[in-house]
Amino acid sequence: MASLDIPSASPTIATKTTTTAKTVSPEEFTEFTAYINDSQLNWTFQLPADRLRGCPKPFQVSYADFGFHCEDAATTIVRIVNAERQGIGKTDSVPAERLLKVWQEVIPALLNHLGTKHVSIGCNGGGAVISLDFAVHNPQFLHPS
Repeated sequence: MASLDIPSASPTIATKTTTTAKTVSPEEFTEFTAYINDSQLNWTFQLPADRLRGCPKPFQVSYADFGFHCEDAATTIVRIVNAERQGIGKTDSVPAERLLKVWQEVIPALLNHLGTKHVSIGCNGGGAVISLDFAVHNPQFLHPS
């Protein structure tokens, strides 16, 4: 069988990425370490075990919570809660065939745990599927306006 070589309609652009290491001062390192160790970035929540749901052990999810545990929480306008996806950080892994089913339980349980009544959803990449699935199955959490 003969092959046909069809030129691309757009030119190929070659790029080269370079990385330069930066020396960090002790003050910058201390500031960076304090930021990474901030308690707002390191929360965990466990969905209890339930053999009837097919979950023989608790499911742990790690999340960051911004804008709530600040000095003046009464004036906080925006709160961002970012749950880490399965197998990332301290969040337990989930077999692919159970991914959406597990998150259908985890997200509402986490929001109830946090006392959150309504949300606006922001997502990207693989989180888009989970977020859209959440919106379809949990319209009670979507802001009424």
